[in-house]
Amino acid sequence: MVKNQLAFQQSLNQFAEFAASGRLQKDEREYKERLINVLGDAISERSLETPNFKQRLSEALREVSGEITNLTHFTVTDNIRKYVAAAPEERLIKTLRTLLDESVDIVTRFDHFNIQLDQDLLMHLGPKRKSGWFTPLLLTARFPEKYIFYRQSLVRFANSAWDAGIVEDGSRGQRYVAFVAFVNSLREPLAQTLGRSADLIDAHSFLWVESRRAKNSSSKNAPQEQKQGGIWKIAPGANASHWPMCRDNQCIVVHWLDHVDFRNFADVETIKQALVESGQKTGGAKQVWQFTHELNIGDIVVANQGLDAIVGIGRIASDYIAPQDNGNPSQDPEYRHTRAVDWVIKEPLQLSVRVFPQKAIDIIKPDQWQQIKDAYIQKNPSLSGIFEKLESDTEAIVTRASDVKTPEQIEPELRELVTLASHTQNIILYGPPGTGKTYIVRKFAEQFLKSQAGSAASAEERRSQILQELNWYQALALTMTVAGADKTFKVNELHDHSLMKAYANLKASNRVKAVIWQQLQVHTDPRSENVGYGTRRGPYLFDKNLEVEWFLTPEGKAYVAENLAEELAELKTPTLQSDVSQFYSFVTFHQSFAYEEFVEGLKPVLDEEADGQIRYEIKPGLFKEICARAEAAWQTHKEDAPKYLFVIDEINRANIAKVFGELITLIEDDKRLGRDNALQVRLPYSGELFGVPPNLYIVGTMNTADRSIALLDLALRRRFSFIELMPNPGLAKTIAGVNLANVLAKLNRDIALLLDRDHQIGHSYFMDVKTPDGMHFAWYRRVLPLLQEYFYNDTTRLHALLGDQFLEPVELKNVSAKLNELIDSESPRFEIKKLDATQLVEALRTF
Repeated sequence: MVKNQLAFQQSLNQFAEFAASGRLQKDEREYKERLINVLGDAISERSLETPNFKQRLSEALREVSGEITNLTHFTVTDNIRKYVAAAPEERLIKTLRTLLDESVDIVTRFDHFNIQLDQDLLMHLGPKRKSGWFTPLLLTARFPEKYIFYRQSLVRFANSAWDAGIVEDGSRGQRYVAFVAFVNSLREPLAQTLGRSADLIDAHSFLWVESRRAKNSSSKNAPQEQKQGGIWKIAPGANASHWPMCRDNQCIVVHWLDHVDFRNFADVETIKQALVESGQKTGGAKQVWQFTHELNIGDIVVANQGLDAIVGIGRIASDYIAPQDNGNPSQDPEYRHTRAVDWVIKEPLQLSVRVFPQKAIDIIKPDQWQQIKDAYIQKNPSLSGIFEKLESDTEAIVTRASDVKTPEQIEPELRELVTLASHTQNIILYGPPGTGKTYIVRKFAEQFLKSQAGSAASAEERRSQILQELNWYQALALTMTVAGADKTFKVNELHDHSLMKAYANLKASNRVKAVIWQQLQVHTDPRSENVGYGTRRGPYLFDKNLEVEWFLTPEGKAYVAENLAEELAELKTPTLQSDVSQFYSFVTFHQSFAYEEFVEGLKPVLDEEADGQIRYEIKPGLFKEICARAEAAWQTHKEDAPKYLFVIDEINRANIAKVFGELITLIEDDKRLGRDNALQVRLPYSGELFGVPPNLYIVGTMNTADRSIALLDLALRRRFSFIELMPNPGLAKTIAGVNLANVLAKLNRDIALLLDRDHQIGHSYFMDVKTPDGMHFAWYRRVLPLLQEYFYNDTTRLHALLGDQFLEPVELKNVSAKLNELIDSESPRFEIKKLDATQLVEALRTF
């Protein structure tokens, strides 16, 4: 029972605003519902009865490892995944059945399961491996209407802030039951506040969000020294020699005591003793202890080079990783003591003063941190938003440690693609329909680009996106506003302004000054006495004084305020996006897709200032647009530039020669900008010099049933590397006694004999099948239409493939003598049998 109703009601009101903003669904419910769906399916009674239960559970834990980490801790996720991999399948099933047996008192089975799990962890993984509060996740995943996730900090918050009186002693099972009862009690007041029914996820999210809000508030009111205690400087080797490896593998490393596990030391004194015995100085003992125990997930880390230079800034994303631990991201044979890090800023900075001491690890003081921030923002103003994010709630925004993956941890279906992308920028995935080509490309995009989301690269890309959508006169008006709306400007000053330079780079114009002059005059107020340019066109934004200095008119200022306010705000402080969509573009080729849509072409534009007349402008195509953004990033950062991805689905369905035109040569790896054999061409419409930047990756997909790879344009084949994706029957399930894996394997074996391997059936046609009705839909609405297309007007061979269970002879009755002379009555004809779901199950069982 909540006693502090005033504080409780205030929290309800704050949470209502949070829910109304859409963040309840996006930030809380989505990932919790995903965890429940994936893990719940893996531990369902049906799954427990399958022969491959352990594999299903391992795959589910891997798929939602990030969600588990967010609700528990990185070490819990790691321990459970290792335990499932090591424990016998019979033991897993037995202990889970005990926990999930609802006929037994919840406290009894909760405590029993916890004891059994900790014993198993000790046996299979060794000491100091605990399960944490993983048990509530299993209960919630299986019975989400009865149970919910648990975290001790939520109990402490509710008792402290609202005087909730939740029991904090007793066994784990007793404490959990008390917590669930309290969370259930929150549903009614939440429902009244939200104006809808509230479930346990809503109640848990309410607790979580309000506890984070309280933590933020107390953090802001704490003394400055206390607030800044989580900022560290760590040198990635002498003179930052290991920075490239740390940057690329999302980690920070140190080197003491070779491959000894730092967790084995009880205190600093035992570390000193070990250092002495190994012939090393004892001064590093405290740093070893700090690196192992005092750095917290979410702490800020500054990677320094010497005493006065920085190579990167990020957030600690894992606990200490020992040299021999599986999944250690360090690729160096000696520097193996590791912390995973989400590197947010990878831009180097030379400070004007010496800031860092001559030691590998140290706490950064508030005044030092302020110096670092000021220097970075002075160099790149767009980083101000990055630093705001870095200093926000550490627990809420820390990158999940499971996102930091070594090649061995990457999903098998992505591994070949990720490896190939380290050698070439042009890749095509090809295979029969339904093998998951587009699905894998989308997963690859997440894996390949995710380290850039929410980083400094994200802020710069957002600025590029804003600028790319502007017209020249809008870019000029914004440049004047940013530089000083009341100032006057020479054309050279506008030309040299960083905003105008960034815009011009995106437009790849070779006549920037001439265009600036022309745009200023075209959009000058007709009443101007100092501009004699004949052709004027609204909006009228500019004017010129007698000293040939340009300025924004009052109408121009009003235009910016009314039409470009959002763009102005975004340019000053770009919104950081948490997904990768801004770094990649997706297009599907088709038979009528043309060069004008891909590179550039003349497009009709309605001229509202000229009585709605149509005029034509040269507009960039999809490929040219993403090239411009990628090149802008590359020109700024060179080899450290963020990666961009351009995905072309169904790449073989368009006329490649017509679509790519002269670009077919420019996309080659060694012809990219900055490479040994770099090439640029002058585009036919705009006359601009154009090249393809090296940080743009092109990934295409190709359906071999549409067109065999052997028939693909040779010019395209020579410039791309290929990955074949064939059907994987093992991904299909057994439904109502029908082993769909066997059905698919037999079907494809016979198709390859009757036609060829390019016309097989992909596993994705059966991936969503969960019921007999779903199987009936997939068979009659997806598989059979595809087979009828493969064997068009050849029902004899289709019958040879499927047999009498699915096809029946067509009887020729009452055929006139004249018609009988024109048809081949001796060759058999077949038609598809119309089976219901029950009949289809029986037919497929014997297929």
